[in-house]
Amino acid sequence: MLYKKASPEDKRKIESDEKRYLAESGACKDIHGSGRTLLNELLLSGDDTFRAVFYYRCRRQKMLCKLSKLFLPAHTETEIYGDIGEGLLLSHNFMVVHPETAGKNLKVAAGAVIGTNHGHFPTIGDNVSIGANAVVIGGITIGDNVRIGAGSVVTKNIASNTIYGC
Repeated sequence: MLYKKASPEDKRKIESDEKRYLAESGACKDIHGSGRTLLNELLLSGDDTFRAVFYYRCRRQKMLCKLSKLFLPAHTETEIYGDIGEGLLLSHNFMVVHPETAGKNLKVAAGAVIGTNHGHFPTIGDNVSIGANAVVIGGITIGDNVRIGAGSVVTKNIASNTIYGC
């Protein structure tokens, strides 16, 4: 029901998130050949990370979202805010994802924190991967095609096409 009421842009983002999730998990199913049954399967499977992303995408439909969460609760240890492009993949629970903006294909591993420092949030480009327990905070800019290693603390800008680890 939430999917049906979503805007065309949100539907496109949900479908992109769904494709990326399936590609990363190794599942090779045709999501369009089966109508929306695969989406329902992903939501009902107990995978809290995909469900958290789905509810984030449908957040504008407040009443339906609250009703849905009664039957399929969202994982409370995962917080998602900000303007995030399509293809969002959370590889595990227990994270805070709060950029000012993030481009397409953001991948965030377990325990990562993307958040504020003195009220300023990071801006993240396309095709960025953030490793487990990494911290990305402040009004910084992360370029396109950046890989941030596990346990890294990022408080300064990172140029595009960079691998960062410390």
